[in-house]
Amino acid sequence: NSYIDEAGTGSLWIRGNDVILGKYTGEYYLYANVDGALNLYYDGVKKLATTSTGIDVTGTATMDGLDISTLNIGGAVNTIASSASLFFDIDSNDNQFNAVFQVTGNNKANNLFNIDENGDVSLYESTGTTPKFFWDASTERLGIGTTSPDTLLEIASSAPKLYVTNTSFTINDGDEYGSLDFVSEDGSLEGGKKPVAIIKAINTGGAGSYAALAFHTSSGTSAADISERMRIDSSGNVGIGTSAPTAKLEINGGTGVATSGGTLVVRQDGDTANDGIALTSSNAISHRMWKNAAGSFFMGPSNLASAFTQDSSGNVGIGTTSPTDGKLHVNGGTSG
Repeated sequence: NSYIDEAGTGSLWIRGNDVILGKYTGEYYLYANVDGALNLYYDGVKKLATTSTGIDVTGTATMDGLDISTLNIGGAVNTIASSASLFFDIDSNDNQFNAVFQVTGNNKANNLFNIDENGDVSLYESTGTTPKFFWDASTERLGIGTTSPDTLLEIASSAPKLYVTNTSFTINDGDEYGSLDFVSEDGSLEGGKKPVAIIKAINTGGAGSYAALAFHTSSGTSAADISERMRIDSSGNVGIGTSAPTAKLEINGGTGVATSGGTLVVRQDGDTANDGIALTSSNAISHRMWKNAAGSFFMGPSNLASAFTQDSSGNVGIGTTSPTDGKLHVNGGTSG
């Protein structure tokens, strides 16, 4: 081994216009140019060079810490990669108000993406002047087309639309196109979380775009307590208590048989005055329209719900529920 030692109190100087350290074969370790770059080599290949504005690194730089004032990356394709967590700490010394992490384009002329020190996030439209996707950190609200959302999610536009797209290539009769679920996390519910109301778009014709809207509500705490209550079918008919309305509006109480024709169909829940239609006003007494199990039709006030009767043969009774004395039977001796 050969050594150059400086054991005194002064400095060791190696002087020259260019200073080179290298292998006896001519391979460079260090090459210092007069009034120019200092180059460091690895296995004969230059890896680091000082420049008039900083340093030039060829390859990968590994470091425990890095403080950057301005970072310029040149090249056709550039990648910042990390095999572990990657943190960007803006205003790390907490002395600058409203510091921003910002991604820009077109030589800083267009904003692309901003994260403010307060947590607000902005994504910009193509001109880079107006944020169209905005997260308000203080109110925890998201705005699309607005920077001042008034609810958890607000979509603002001159003609706003919201699409729910089913990407399945095969839609069969009864399949859902999509749904809007209203979910509660009330601790009294089964499992602690379940839908309490649902609006579903359902295919009703197999291939094609036939669809119905089905409205479900919950009547209890278990998952089995949610059921369909109303449906608008593909032809525009509305069914309450039925998923196959045969009229513009059909109300199915539960036991009434199906029928066809008519604009309004009411299927009773039973065969008494309390199962038909009630017409009310500010007066405490309502009027009822209903049918019994024998097919007779009745009308009357709630305290005399069978005041008017028409049996299945068409006979009409007033004051009697069994009109047998001609087409019109009035209780009290008058008939005709």
